[in-house]
Amino acid sequence: MEDKRRFPRFPASFQIKYYPASDDARVDYTIANDISRGGLSMPALSGIAKNNDIIKMCIDQRDGEGSILATGRVRWTNKRKRKALLDEDAGIEFIDIAPTDIDRLIKAR
Repeated sequence: MEDKRRFPRFPASFQIKYYPASDDARVDYTIANDISRGGLSMPALSGIAKNNDIIKMCIDQRDGEGSILATGRVRWTNKRKRKALLDEDAGIEFIDIAPTDIDRLIKAR
């Protein structure tokens, strides 16, 4: 099967606080699955991150340099195979993040 991704993915495990851009009262937290220069994937609570939604993220990669603020678009969601509180996986495409912050995330992954 051909991989159509533009950027290679790397395993990651930083904490993400995320919420829909339209409703900052619906906040949740998760740990990233992986990251690339174009986005990341993460477990998500069903209903918070829907396909094509814009979400805000505060990413803490524990490098002592402070949190990274980013905006992304939900490109896909899939139900997780095993029962878990965070019952979906979501693929997020970065739409607003500084290139230097992407470099920090990939380095600190």
